[in-house]
Amino acid sequence: MPLGKLEQLQQDVQKLLAEVANLSTRLAEVSAELAVAPQPTTWVPPGHIYSPIVDLTELAQRAAQVFDPDRALPQIDLRAEAQLALLADLNRHAARLTFPETAGEAGGFYYQNPFFPPGDAQVLASLMMHLRPRRFIEVGSGYTSALALAVDRQFLGRATDFTFIEPYPERLYGLMRAEDRARYPVFEQPVQDVPLDLFKALESGDFLFIDSTMCRKRGGMVNHEIFEILTVILKSGV
Repeated sequence: MPLGKLEQLQQDVQKLLAEVANLSTRLAEVSAELAVAPQPTTWVPPGHIYSPIVDLTELAQRAAQVFDPDRALPQIDLRAEAQLALLADLNRHAARLTFPETAGEAGGFYYQNPFFPPGDAQVLASLMMHLRPRRFIEVGSGYTSALALAVDRQFLGRATDFTFIEPYPERLYGLMRAEDRARYPVFEQPVQDVPLDLFKALESGDFLFIDSTMCRKRGGMVNHEIFEILTVILKSGV
């Protein structure tokens, strides 16, 4: 390599090294600034149109209306006494639950899992114990499935017939017992490709548990679930 080009290359390398050093210094400065900066707890402030968290000041201005115990909802019978009675019954069922907090060697459901927290789990388990479904179809499977199978095994005498619909079943298979995998069908495909007759078989008291995507688009799961299954196929009481 000619001497002039070698010297130019060396100079270019030195410039690059100097820029890297400057960037490293700036990165350290920014990191130090972030360390002492107040950290936001929500991506939009409470009360914002995109936030589910209320602005307490704004809520206080409507307190008389929002918290009016005599406020009526036309054409809607809330059946408050029946709701409270159901809640009391679910609470009695929840008191019987004995799921472990952490994962065990045998697999199955445990409370401190990353996808289905204890409160949600207790509601589903208690509803199953209350209604004792004969059929349980689940769209989107995993820890919810492990919970449902455990409830059926522990409290329902294995009287529930399960069907799981999950195009990516690795997590589900990792949580299922061998006898459950042999006993219950798993549709490894999107719900749009599952025969609609499967849902027609559900009767009053049976469960359809949907835990699929929440993204609505043409030809997608949500449209299919709403416009082909929930509003057309399902019988009263499912």
